[in-house]
Amino acid sequence: MKLSTNTLPTPVIAIFDIGKTNKKIFLLDDQYPIQWESSVKFDEILDEDGFLCDDIRVLTKWVKDTFTYVTGMTDFEITCIRIIRKYYF
Repeated sequence: MKLSTNTLPTPVIAIFDIGKTNKKIFLLDDQYPIQWESSVKFDEILDEDGFLCDDIRVLTKWVKDTFTYVTGMTDFEITCIRIIRKYYF
């Protein structure tokens, strides 16, 4: 009889880190080492008052697409999601 080589997915916490410059996602295991990460930068747009800001449509699409991607990863099981926004004025 051949033994199965299947391994269980690693339970992870998905952290979306939405900063002014970089938008990141980290997958952390229960000991908090980073198991997977990705980072992007988006061009800013002008708001109605002429100030630079993030394009909410682009940001929302990235969060949705990235969440879809990581939930499809067979190596990981997302057990918790955290969204952190870091804007300093």
